[in-house]
Parts: sequence; structure tokens; C-alpha cells
Amino acid sequence: MLERGLKTKNKERLKFLGQYLQNNMQILELGCAEGSFGEAIKHNFIVTYYGIEPSHDAEIAATKLDKIWRSSEEIPKNMQFNLILAFHVLEHIHNIGRIIFKLYELLSEDGIVIIEVPNCFGNKLLPWDFNKEHIHLFRFTSISCLLEKHGFNIKGIGTDYYESAIYKDSMRIVACKRKSSKELKNNLVDRFRQYLGNEYVVYGIGGDFEALVRPYIKISNILGIIDSSKNKI
Repeated sequence: MLERGLKTKNKERLKFLGQYLQNNMQILELGCAEGSFGEAIKHNFIVTYYGIEPSHDAEIAATKLDKIWRSSEEIPKNMQFNLILAFHVLEHIHNIGRIIFKLYELLSEDGIVIIEVPNCFGNKLLPWDFNKEHIHLFRFTSISCLLEKHGFNIKGIGTDYYESAIYKDSMRIVACKRKSSKELKNNLVDRFRQYLGNEYVVYGIGGDFEALVRPYIKISNILGIIDSSKNKI
């Protein structure tokens, strides 16, 4: 029964991750247990799959995955990953701010982190989460604020994901590193050049001038600004 539930859960997760998985990725899974999910991914994609597992399950996971660490502190400095997975891990961690900060450090600039946690109590039929190993309870707002506080941008969030017979209602969050204001500004100017060429004239500014044009005048190649009113040309 447990094995069938694990296969069902892994199949759903693998299908969900299909939109993010590519060959030659470096993937890290927090709380990889015996490595069954990583093994499924490696069966379908050519990836290097790493895991963090503090329990004795690490010994089994080491036979299936490329590398196992007992703690995130063991990961070599400057090592980064294209995809980081954490399924039902964060609710167990005391210093949760520290681990979120570590995830940010480990994620590549264009990488994706996917986190799954119980949706508050994890089961709509139960009045509370009675699992003594769960230190934190999450709602949409709390998990979003936690990630955004540490520099992440939420790309997607959903609920009703199955973890087990008890935890039938889980939240799944997809996030990436938040771009700096300077990087966002440069990206927008690059788009101007891509579609408008190296030099261009801006016409019909209207009420969007302050938000869309004035902040970029000094770093873009605007030859002139034209308005329907003659005294604004």
C-alpha cells in the first residue's frame, strides 16, 4: 500500500516537473529519503542528481543518486543548481530562515526552486496538524512572505497536492531568484533595442511617461519625445 502510494506520488510530481526538467541539469533535493524520486528523474533525463538526507536513508539514496550530503553545510562553496526540490521538508526545520537563505545561495541565477509543504493542517478533515515533528504551519501568505523576504519571486502556487493519506492537501510553490531593479531596467532597455532598433523616437506618451519613459531616458537611445500637444514636443 505504501509503495503504491509512493509510486503514485512520484508519478504526479514527475509529470508536474516535466515543464522544468531538461538534460544536463544539476538538481538538488532536500530530504531525498531513499532517493526514489531522484532515481525516477534519472531514468527519464540525463541529469546530475544530488540529495541532502540526514537520516540513515542516505545510505540507500547513495546507491541511486550521484552524491548525498547529510547537511547543506557540506555542499562545496560556489556550487549551484539549476533546480532545487524540497518536498515536505521546511515544516520540520527549526532555523527556517537560514535554510531559505541557503537555497538562495545554491540556486543558479536562472534556476527554479520547487517547494511543497502541508497546506496549514494538511488535511481538510482534521482540525489541527498533530504531527509533533512539524514545527511550522504554512498558509499561502506565510510561505510567500518567507520566500520573498529572502529574495525569491513566486512564479506559481497551488494546493490539493497529495503527499500521503493524512497529508492530502499540500501547497506547491514554484519560485526563482528575484531580479534586481538595475537588472530589470537593463532588460527592458534591451527589449526596446530589440524591437525598435538602436535609436528611436517616442510618440504619444500621455500618462505613462513617468512610469515607462522618464526612468530610462538616460540609458536608452531616445532621439526625441513627441506629444499631440505642440508645447510638449
